[in-house]
Amino acid sequence: MKTDPAPGTRVRFGIFEADLRSGELRRDGLKIKIQELPFQVLVSLLERPGEVVTREDLRKRLWPADTFVDFEHGLSKAINKLREALGDDASNPRFVETLTRRGYRFLGPVERTDHTSSTGNEEPVHVRQGAPSSRRWVMVAAGVLAALLAGAYWLSRPSTRPEVTGMVQLTNDGQAKSGPLLSDGSRIYFGEGNIPSLEMAQVSVHGGEVAPAAAISVPQAFPLDISPDGSEFLMTQFTTTADMAPVWVVPVLAGSPRRVGNLMVNLNPQTAAWSQDMQRIAFARGDDLYTASPDGTDAKKLVSLPGDGFGFHWSPDSSCLDISVLNKKTGAQSLWELRADGTNLHQLLPGWSNPPAECCGVWTPDGKYLVFQATRNGVTALWALPQTTGLFSRASRQPIQLTTGPMDMLSPVLSRDGKRIFSLGIQPRGKLVRYDARSKSFVPYLGGASIEDVDFSKNGKWIAYLSYPQNSLWRSKADGSSKLQLTFPPLQALLPRWSPDGKQVAFIGLKLGEGEAVKIYVVPADGGEPERVLPQDTGEETDPVWSPDGNRLVFSKNSFVEVRSLQERDIEVVDLRTRQVTPVPGSEGLYSARWSPDGRYLVAMPRDSTRLTLFDFKSQKWQELVKMAIGFPSWSRDSKYVYFNDASNTAFYRVRVRDRKVEQVASLAGMTMAGEQWTGLAPDDSPMLLLDTSIDEIYAVDWTAP
Repeated sequence: MKTDPAPGTRVRFGIFEADLRSGELRRDGLKIKIQELPFQVLVSLLERPGEVVTREDLRKRLWPADTFVDFEHGLSKAINKLREALGDDASNPRFVETLTRRGYRFLGPVERTDHTSSTGNEEPVHVRQGAPSSRRWVMVAAGVLAALLAGAYWLSRPSTRPEVTGMVQLTNDGQAKSGPLLSDGSRIYFGEGNIPSLEMAQVSVHGGEVAPAAAISVPQAFPLDISPDGSEFLMTQFTTTADMAPVWVVPVLAGSPRRVGNLMVNLNPQTAAWSQDMQRIAFARGDDLYTASPDGTDAKKLVSLPGDGFGFHWSPDSSCLDISVLNKKTGAQSLWELRADGTNLHQLLPGWSNPPAECCGVWTPDGKYLVFQATRNGVTALWALPQTTGLFSRASRQPIQLTTGPMDMLSPVLSRDGKRIFSLGIQPRGKLVRYDARSKSFVPYLGGASIEDVDFSKNGKWIAYLSYPQNSLWRSKADGSSKLQLTFPPLQALLPRWSPDGKQVAFIGLKLGEGEAVKIYVVPADGGEPERVLPQDTGEETDPVWSPDGNRLVFSKNSFVEVRSLQERDIEVVDLRTRQVTPVPGSEGLYSARWSPDGRYLVAMPRDSTRLTLFDFKSQKWQELVKMAIGFPSWSRDSKYVYFNDASNTAFYRVRVRDRKVEQVASLAGMTMAGEQWTGLAPDDSPMLLLDTSIDEIYAVDWTAP
């Protein structure tokens, strides 16, 4: 049953290290008791991180054909013992993921190192006594040998690595928070609340009560950076109507704000930053990176970026600039670096992750490390990238993971002495609730599960839904039993819809990192490979809804992508028998179509979601149903009403089709919705939504960074 791992290999993952030669598992250097069979299962998974290791693969490796055991029971017991040793949770795994009916997969990055050994079989050196030249050669050889031995010693010694020594929660007010985090040395500044009511708040670097930041007279302002001496904010103004915004300098404690010349920057977080010597300001305008003097004069273009630049941070000596770049087509984020004069623009970690999902690098004060956030396997962690190496040093430019899930760690900033990393810690979670008309309140549904985009089958016995925040598609019975996962990464799902016969689920799918637009997929309700509905490239496809007979799907085309003409953005119907696509007459510029259960109508909205329009298949005409900000329209089961929430999420409404009468169904005042702020209907037409119950606080991470 035992297999022999490759000799001399150690594998690090998170705070654990597996020594494959000795068969030992350590956590933070301390040996953990683990039986041989669970350890061998771990070895098999570590050899293929991120890949599916089937149960049959494990049987062949760990239970030879001539071994007579209860394989299924033995493997399940070994997996449970392994999870127990790692402190892992099967329902929310950090390391070992169970893939139903398939096998197991190891989550998270791994790092291999080899033990250095000596054979001890070196041949002795024979020299003739008495010859001066021979003695000189002996001395030279001895010197070379000594240098080689010294080098081997330095290369073989364990490399000193940054390590987290503790973590302290600094805030505890339960309010939504956002970055960037900025610090003047004694306080940490951050955004609190949600747009448009986002406010700037502060907390001591030692923790305590959250308080509003000093009154800022610039309306709708939010910070981009804080000066290296901690005295002034670099700020811009949030607006919903412009892509560019002015830059202001605002004193941290008191004083009048002033415009930075006529500078206009991209309206994104951290699109401008002071150099450490406060002689230049770097800023982004479109895809171009500029620098200017602190008064806004002497603006110079440095370079064109391969996407939207944000998260700027200068090196301690102001000689180079680290930036994050967003690929507008794929949504991927990557770290880049260039010199202060605009030369040597290059990606820091090409090929490190696919798709890249790292950003927001900040230098340590001594310049030895770049600390950044990176998302892998659905969890965002803090990493450190070594910046310098010394003589005989084994330090490499490979990132070193500092934190592990399940909490996402975002927007790092260093303390002035570099011994602490302040970070926004978020553990996304929601609670599914349904409106109870008798109590006039929202009550937990399905135990308050963290799921959204819930859709019921026509007979009400089954539900399709998305796990939050993973965005994996599942189906189960209406009571939550008989769960089955239908999609797996890298495919992300949205808005599932049951077919009328209950045999299939249509949904929007996006394959992360592949550069494709979102497409419509259909997957069997009992599991199987999701299939594209339209194999040809028709642009962006969203909001699939079945016709009552199940033979067609209505969908929106190019709802939010740039097109050359309005005719390329409309609502279309695909016949699933012939795959023929037909535009709905007069639907140019509309999206989010919903087919009434009786098949007579469609409702849809314009791109700005400011009204709801009704299409009558009999008359082939559109007419306005209601004029107000609309979110997530849903038909009642009897096709008499359309339910929706307003865009500000203050209330839930319904409009009667017959006479256009609008009435409020439920108040949403004081409620914070999670994820995409989805709303829907239960089988009895009672409103449903996902409340935000995330952990959202500021943390201080203590670490050693040799």
